[in-house]
Amino acid sequence: QMALKRLAPDGIDLYFDNTGGPVSEAVAFSLRPGGRVAICGQIYWYQQSGPGRLLLRFLHAMLPNFLNSAELKMPSWVHRERITNAVWDTLRNPWAAVQAVARKAVVHSAFPLSLMNAYSCQNVQQVSPWLAGTPFTYEGFMVSCFDKGLKHAEREMAGYVKEGRLHIREDVLQGSIEDAPAAFIRMLSGKNRGKQLLELRDA
Repeated sequence: QMALKRLAPDGIDLYFDNTGGPVSEAVAFSLRPGGRVAICGQIYWYQQSGPGRLLLRFLHAMLPNFLNSAELKMPSWVHRERITNAVWDTLRNPWAAVQAVARKAVVHSAFPLSLMNAYSCQNVQQVSPWLAGTPFTYEGFMVSCFDKGLKHAEREMAGYVKEGRLHIREDVLQGSIEDAPAAFIRMLSGKNRGKQLLELRDA
């Protein structure tokens, strides 16, 4: 959230969500009134199988931020200070704490929202409740629902690339075909910066 405040000090109007989890939560707290989130993917949730594990992950995501695993790995004095600050902030402004919980609930229920749209081309929307403080909208969609415009989009995007209006970031690893699983896992763990590619070396 600190990085987003630095990069987007006036807030965020539109977010293309392909991750879910903590990244999307940080964005949600920077959305401007009327902000829109297009849900393309929720990779944060994909490794969970079965409703039981999904429910546990959802409950974990709903915990206050100072109780998450990253925070707990900090030095004890830093963790104590953050807990103290969080408690005092809640006591000073309990309504803000309620809004934070409501906003987290909207963000982390986006995964079942996207599942609702998995076999339908009718976009499913979820509007933040008034409790969340800032009104914003989450909308799930499937790219296959826009096949009719694919050729037109390919031509238009190719033109943007040639004109230098669209820049593609690639993260290229060099190796053999045996390195493909490692490259794939690297992408799933979020270590890549751009489209993950594997360049095969000559044998």
